[in-house]
Amino acid sequence: MKSRRKNIIATWLFWLFFGWYGVHRFYLGYFRSGFAMTAIALFIFLGFVLSLAFHITNPLFGVFIGFAIIAILIWYFVDIFKLPGMLRKDGQREQKEALPEIVRKRGGKLD
Repeated sequence: MKSRRKNIIATWLFWLFFGWYGVHRFYLGYFRSGFAMTAIALFIFLGFVLSLAFHITNPLFGVFIGFAIIAILIWYFVDIFKLPGMLRKDGQREQKEALPEIVRKRGGKLD
């Protein structure tokens, strides 16, 4: 039986280098929150590009970008504490999915 458990080192490296984009969340199967982090990061990136390309000087535009940066920074650092639990849930999910296969291989008997 092949293990489907996520690699702990890969998860932390995804968080460290691509955490702003939610890649670690996609990797662990948290697609909605991963998509939300990606959307916020793209909003920030596009905001910078638009402000540079079109010389946007409206202070309200800067406030929106600033709030988005603060939100993504908070989320990024909160994930330091959430990732161990997310990895633990992944391991529990793997065990739960593996149990019926183990029982089937043993002929329906649990020893």
